[in-house]
Amino acid sequence: MKKFFALLLAACLATACTQELVETTTLTISARQEAGTAPATRTVLDEGNGVSFVSTDKLAVFDVTKVREFKALNVYSDGSAEFSGPITTPQDHYYAVYPSSAGLALEGDKVLVRIPNVQTATAGSFDPAANVSIGRTDFTDWYNHKLTLKNVCSLVKFSVPEGKSYAAAVLMTGSDAVLTGDLFYTMEDVPAFYNADKDYQTASVTLKGNITGGHWYCIAV
Repeated sequence: MKKFFALLLAACLATACTQELVETTTLTISARQEAGTAPATRTVLDEGNGVSFVSTDKLAVFDVTKVREFKALNVYSDGSAEFSGPITTPQDHYYAVYPSSAGLALEGDKVLVRIPNVQTATAGSFDPAANVSIGRTDFTDWYNHKLTLKNVCSLVKFSVPEGKSYAAAVLMTGSDAVLTGDLFYTMEDVPAFYNADKDYQTASVTLKGNITGGHWYCIAV
């Protein structure tokens, strides 16, 4: 029994030694939204259409071939926030996507994002997971970068009459124009649509939830 245990332990140690250990460094990104017409992006819209990050927000950051999740570290009253996460290869810039669930892949300077075709109704705002924005960081030092996020979505704002209530609202195009799905964007002064697989694109969007009169809602496309 002792011999069997010794052999088993040796086998386990040998397996552990063959696993590659990847060292990571913590990078902090100071992020803010691009100034523009309201309503803009981020998870909270106030009464004046100003926007702020919240403590549960996350970014997808492309670390060479791996997508890293960066979590909000500090959220400030001016609408900016600091995000922190691991990287394996220090670079002078990184591509990032908000929210983290929307960042799928990076091919050269083209970012593949997903705009969901089923979104959650949020009174006075939009589905935080749907209004996608992207950006490329600016180098401060090897452990700190700055980031300005730019919208890739437009927001369709609507309201329903007082006393009415709906479980869903559907936005459709009169053609085969793409509204949501997996889309490539290049990082320019304004994010430019590039191309993507048509099999993962839709010409309609469904907003689900308690849609009631007296409130307005947004659909991201």
